[in-house]
Amino acid sequence: MDERLRKKEEQNWLKCWIANDTTRKVLAQLADLGFKAFYNHIRQDIHAKHGILETTTCISCTDLSKQCLLCSEIGNQIWYHHRFKQAPVKGPSWRNTNITKWCTDSWELAKCYMPPTGYKDKASAGETDFNGIIGAIYNCTWMQKYFTDDLSQQNTNICTKARDVVNELRHKHDMNTDDQVMISFFDCLLNLLNDTAHLNNFQPAVDARAYLTRIQLDNLPLSEKDVNDTLNQRYEEQKEGFTTITTITSNDTKHNTHVDINWNPRQDGTKRPRRLPRISSACFTCRLVGWTLVGYGSSTSWNGTLLLGMAFQGNTCH
Repeated sequence: MDERLRKKEEQNWLKCWIANDTTRKVLAQLADLGFKAFYNHIRQDIHAKHGILETTTCISCTDLSKQCLLCSEIGNQIWYHHRFKQAPVKGPSWRNTNITKWCTDSWELAKCYMPPTGYKDKASAGETDFNGIIGAIYNCTWMQKYFTDDLSQQNTNICTKARDVVNELRHKHDMNTDDQVMISFFDCLLNLLNDTAHLNNFQPAVDARAYLTRIQLDNLPLSEKDVNDTLNQRYEEQKEGFTTITTITSNDTKHNTHVDINWNPRQDGTKRPRRLPRISSACFTCRLVGWTLVGYGSSTSWNGTLLLGMAFQGNTCH
């Protein structure tokens, strides 16, 4: 194993990411199964109400405001089953989805329940990260049938708890995780995988629980493949995060808080941006992929254009 992962805290960090990836694969299978069933439910409902055969498809509608009856009814069902359809500036993430595929690809329905950015090009559950999958499951009220836990309890249900601990892991500034945090992380994901409505007897979840329990208790040594696969996945996620954002503009605001840029003019009158005096929560170092103290960073030109592929010493933000 890499010398930088010999410390107990670093091994705990690695274990948490292995638990994340393992759980994500199980949830991906559940979501794929669930949204196929959701689509079938929608078609059955449309057939009962409007007589449109379940074999009828449409690939020509591209505008939400100008749809045939079939696509319009599918859209209505997507909206109806969104947990936050009544909340201000929330509801389905219509920009994520390709309307022309609603009748042929149920994953395009799932993407309507994911966060509004970063998921438009995710063609399957297997390509979607933990945050996207857990968002689709939680935000679609129809998916409650797969859980005993009451998902309407916004801050205490097993899905939002899992989402929150994974987000905390994603936003860590370093590779150190103490024992108690690691144990809590595993307990949260194992609790999710053990929900009695479906996952408790869902074979991928059964296998995942056994695997994660052995890792947590150090009964299964981490193999070189485990380490490499996990670190490579982190690298791919970080790389994708850079390529997703092509430009960032000031839009007449004084601060761009996402990248911690101060747009106020310098004392010399120039408009060159300055970094705010704090480090973004999205910081990381490329120790993940074997580069000690060198990060794949980014810089901005005076007008906010994001310049990719530049290397800086120490922590950088994305």
